[in-house]
Amino acid sequence: MKHPHSEKITAKAENLNLIVFCKGKYVKEWSILDSPDGGTSFPFDYHIFLCHPKHQDVCFEWLNGVVAEYLLYDGMGHEDDVWCDIDGMDRFSWYQECPFMDGSIYIRIKTEKQKKWLVIKKDDLVTSCPRVDRKDALKVAMAHENFKLSEKEVLNKWDLLEIKVVRPCKDSDTSYTETVQP
Repeated sequence: MKHPHSEKITAKAENLNLIVFCKGKYVKEWSILDSPDGGTSFPFDYHIFLCHPKHQDVCFEWLNGVVAEYLLYDGMGHEDDVWCDIDGMDRFSWYQECPFMDGSIYIRIKTEKQKKWLVIKKDDLVTSCPRVDRKDALKVAMAHENFKLSEKEVLNKWDLLEIKVVRPCKDSDTSYTETVQP
């Protein structure tokens, strides 16, 4: 009987620099399987995925549900460069010609921007978590004043700062970490 990962074992043997990811049947996330000494086992009952070392970080995020995209053209900054979602590719079906195996392809994590609001007390260090809209941010500032001040008085003491939050696009409902971009 042929080992289910025989193609991956052959690819790794031909290029020891390839990164090996694995996911057990009852494990939620993918992890790196490679050992520091270069020896790698390919458990029979695990899902295995290989990638070029250049794409290790993006591939790891993509395997765990983030949307990745690749540059359709040469990446030399021409106006017609187009980023396309890596879609239609099964995270459990690796093949030698997949985009993550080609070190000459540009791949990145797709992000989306959202507007959010920060509530900052003037001349103080008091802030709050980002809020979805200005109205909600104003309610937070008013709550800090125990709802004793008018809206105008609150806005004299508090700044409502609109920010853009960049986060990875997810394929699923899994959680993500927000990063504030100035």
